[in-house]
Amino acid sequence: MRRFLDSTEVEEGQETPPGLRTQHGRFLYQGAPIYLVGSGLEGITRFWGYDGRDMEVWRQYIRLLSGIQTQRVRFRLRINLWAFAYDPQGPEFAPWRWDGERFYLEQFHDPCWSLLCQIVREAGDAGLLAEIVLFDSIALTIGRHNDPWSRNPFNAALGGPLSGPPRPHFYNLAEPHNYHLFEQPASEDWTPAKQIQRHQQRMVHRAIQCLNGLENVCWEIVSEIEGADPVRVGFVEHWISFLRQHDPADRLVSFSGKHPLRGDEVYYHLTGIDTVHAHLTLAYYDPHEDLAETIAALSRYGKPVFFDETDWSAEGSGMNDPLLDEMGPIWERWSFWQAFVAGGYIAADCCRKLERRPLHDWLKVFMQFVEGTEFHRLEYRPDLPITCPAECFAHAALGPAEAVVYLTADRPMQTNALSLKLPTGRWRVTWLDPKSGRTTVRSTALDSDGGESELRMPAFEEDLVLHLKREAQ
Repeated sequence: MRRFLDSTEVEEGQETPPGLRTQHGRFLYQGAPIYLVGSGLEGITRFWGYDGRDMEVWRQYIRLLSGIQTQRVRFRLRINLWAFAYDPQGPEFAPWRWDGERFYLEQFHDPCWSLLCQIVREAGDAGLLAEIVLFDSIALTIGRHNDPWSRNPFNAALGGPLSGPPRPHFYNLAEPHNYHLFEQPASEDWTPAKQIQRHQQRMVHRAIQCLNGLENVCWEIVSEIEGADPVRVGFVEHWISFLRQHDPADRLVSFSGKHPLRGDEVYYHLTGIDTVHAHLTLAYYDPHEDLAETIAALSRYGKPVFFDETDWSAEGSGMNDPLLDEMGPIWERWSFWQAFVAGGYIAADCCRKLERRPLHDWLKVFMQFVEGTEFHRLEYRPDLPITCPAECFAHAALGPAEAVVYLTADRPMQTNALSLKLPTGRWRVTWLDPKSGRTTVRSTALDSDGGESELRMPAFEEDLVLHLKREAQ
């Protein structure tokens, strides 16, 4: 049974258990505040432009990320155990044995599990965290996304127990309150639903065993679940309880959906779901404002808000709009800064090659900036900016001794006035170009009497960061 609390939330004054925990909507790692940056979505596959079966590919990627992150701002890998199902070349590196024609769910494929353990262990040694996706709704898809159901081990055509449409039957557990079915030998008299549940439990238990002792691990029960009906909610509840009973390290648990403001709310109320975790196709959002406001709305659950698979591209969103490919890389950078100021967390676009990209240059700027703040004490304060130039958008966060204002614009902005409502005191003012990391003007001082304070905003092309630190009295 769960040994610490009903969630990984750590109360004030409580001794913090090892690993990743939460406190007041923020993350702790090994007892200290940590800011997480999602690296994207990775897996043991060849389909996403790299050979995920090659440990040396992973080592180079881990070295890349560890060279960018800082002591308190770390990358979080997100490793999908079902990535093999996306690969049309064949699923021979799945978690179960495959003979070229069918799967054998009673037999695990040990090389896959050994590689997973090695990846996560070496990532942990380099200071990276790893979220393990235990189930993936896309792996149940017929036709779209390269037809992953045609390579899914639970498919009856490949030796599995599930015939017919995989949804919702994959989620419809025969004995939802039985958390020890995997310990029983299979019987020919069992219904397909009971067989499915047993194989699911065997796989999750194997993941727990494989990654036992690795404190950099957290769990994602299911990725991108497509609804919140009683069957799907019951499925998530089952795996919360299963992990709480069988994971001796009591590691953080999440799930991800597609509709954080329109249906998924029921999941966020579940005891044992430790984060508000969702996917967003950001191409449908206003790039200046919607992300920050969405994070602010979801923060009411008192849990960290983390967005994965954030896609600004025309291909990823399914929108035939060339503007998305032109502006997508800029908007992706905006989303990281907006999430930070709003008190949330975000991941890079998913399913990319495990190699350096232009994104990593400005991510290094971002992570170094966040390292230099008391990020865990900042609160989103949309009321802090009083006025800013036309066609310029401002988001702000305020802490006991600092403030951060993030500005974006669709066109180059000239030097202009920016008015803020700052607490009383003398503030040291620094302006930063978030793309290059260069300070744009010499640091100055600003005296505030608690009312409106006006600053001279320097010119900028795409976005600008204002960092204010209150001087000691």
